[in-house]
Amino acid sequence: QGNRIHHILGLIETKSDLSQVVEAEFRNGSIAEEELGDLKTKLEAVVEHPELSAYYMEGSVVKNEKDIITYSGQVLRPDRIVLQGDSAILIDYKTGKRNSRYKEQLYAYGDALETMGYSVEKKVLVYINEEVTTEFV
Repeated sequence: QGNRIHHILGLIETKSDLSQVVEAEFRNGSIAEEELGDLKTKLEAVVEHPELSAYYMEGSVVKNEKDIITYSGQVLRPDRIVLQGDSAILIDYKTGKRNSRYKEQLYAYGDALETMGYSVEKKVLVYINEEVTTEFV
């Protein structure tokens, strides 16, 4: 289920996309009917989370699952980048336990964006388990 949630969040740019994306994924067979309610509830918990909802509003440029190629040739793929002018907010989704290497991953994404001329305002790990919790790095 973690991979499915991750995939669907990659299709959502704004909160208003959620129902349409879930319905499309259900129609194409990616979501079983018995999973529909629970999955939609978890996704809503992310996009409506008090610390995250601003990053799912209309008006920002959103880059979901887009590759960044560093000067050294390393390919990075942050889950979500929200651009507001020359500022960026990094969001990475995780299921399961916290791990210190997740922070290192966010720092690498942030360094790459700063090299590109963006000011990284926030780096957020979003843990999607029974509850949705955030960790600002």
